[in-house]
Amino acid sequence: ESGEGSVKVLFLLNYAGKAGIEKYVEHLADRLPALGVENYVLEGSLAPRTPLSGKLVICVWQGEDGEYADLRLVYPGLEQLRHLEPLSLARPPQVKRLKLKGLRANEDGLYRLEDLQERFASALAVKAKYL
Repeated sequence: ESGEGSVKVLFLLNYAGKAGIEKYVEHLADRLPALGVENYVLEGSLAPRTPLSGKLVICVWQGEDGEYADLRLVYPGLEQLRHLEPLSLARPPQVKRLKLKGLRANEDGLYRLEDLQERFASALAVKAKYL
């Protein structure tokens, strides 16, 4: 990946468990279109677009000319869920890097953090307007 220095990881959505699955799916299905996420298919998942549990993660890198970030959906694979296997380095989760419509990515596929923050602020403002 591009840039130097430490990587900051921000967890935005983290829903799982019996009571949390419906809320997780509702939040994820609601938020990703508002953010302008391009169409994607999840590998190793029961549902092609919304996993049964997982995290929406922003990874941030410090580059020479500012901070850059990407958006990832991190989730357990179908076999891990079926066998209740804990995630570990030996059994890592599935990771889907999400692309955003209308934002220009650099050669490494990273977005300027400022642009990503503006996208989130805009998506949240639209959501709040209709509440």
